[in-house]
Amino acid sequence: MLRDGFMKFLKEYLLDGKPYFRDQVELMHLKVTSHLIICYGWIKTYDKELAVSICSNYFRAAEDLKLCFCDYFHSIIQENSVDTDIVELSTKIKLKICCLPLHKRFMSFEEFAAENCMYIVYELEGRFVNSTSYVGRLMALGYLDCILKTHKSGYSWYGEFGKSHMSVKIVKGIMIFKIKTLATMVKLNRDNGIADFDKYKEILFPLSKRHDVEGYPAYFDQFVKDFLAMPDPIESPVEFEKFQKYMGAHLFAKAPLVRSGLVTNTYQVCCWPVYPPLDFEDDELPKWDRRQMGAAMYQVYTYKDTSSDITGAKGNVQTIKDLVITDLTVAHDLKGIMAKVVYKIIKINNFDGLFSSVWRTFVASD
Repeated sequence: MLRDGFMKFLKEYLLDGKPYFRDQVELMHLKVTSHLIICYGWIKTYDKELAVSICSNYFRAAEDLKLCFCDYFHSIIQENSVDTDIVELSTKIKLKICCLPLHKRFMSFEEFAAENCMYIVYELEGRFVNSTSYVGRLMALGYLDCILKTHKSGYSWYGEFGKSHMSVKIVKGIMIFKIKTLATMVKLNRDNGIADFDKYKEILFPLSKRHDVEGYPAYFDQFVKDFLAMPDPIESPVEFEKFQKYMGAHLFAKAPLVRSGLVTNTYQVCCWPVYPPLDFEDDELPKWDRRQMGAAMYQVYTYKDTSSDITGAKGNVQTIKDLVITDLTVAHDLKGIMAKVVYKIIKINNFDGLFSSVWRTFVASD
């Protein structure tokens, strides 16, 4: 497996006769840094087959390689009797493999979709569930960014674009997603803005699930509810600006580990004492304090069984050690409430105050 080969490389690669990555981990921990750059040439020198495999599957494997390094980092730190939070570590670590022989390349949307798998399937509580792959999230955020920027400029396609108008340009391993049509664009309003999101959903959503696994990945349904409730950019410009900020980092297109970090960080900063913007009554969103959130949140993140969920009813959170599965369980058991909480905070105070640092960390993490 690619992950096993990469872990072996991390453990065995020597520079000047010393275990290079062990020294790097200890240095990163000492200097409180989270970025590591690995030269592709080092991998090629160590194991040519591993290097070719990484190069050929980089977009699919990049996230798994990062998580592999996180596991290695965590194991070295634990050997030194230092306790560290694996969730926080996984959201902060940035791993880059430089000098990959990836040349400038232009691809149509359909070529790109045919070459890459946009989903991963996990087992959750005895059934299979769909989740997005790394490249699937890059694509979702890339084309979503095209729509949001076009709307911000005051224009819309009115849903009049298709796969033939979508492309991907790869420059030095960076993917740039474009939507370009010859049709005359129209001035943005609520109806044609929603039409653009609906076309986006029609094209991208089917790629995000395996045909034999029921249901879309977590928060996809919430994304649809959110874009259907798009504020009118003319009548409510302030609310529209908040909507754009929220949609630009929507939970449906973020990694499970990143969402897991958002949940724990939000719980920490917003619930004790009660975060003022959340001290309200709402028919769709229960008052978010420790009394109501405590059981489900505490038990999941300490790997124990829980007896109640957010509503106080009998819950079904299981004992979990895999943090990806933990995120999916939270999304399932809390019925997408995390996305509603985030949007509620931005509507009330535009992310000012305690939550601002949590949101910045979430947006910057991939």
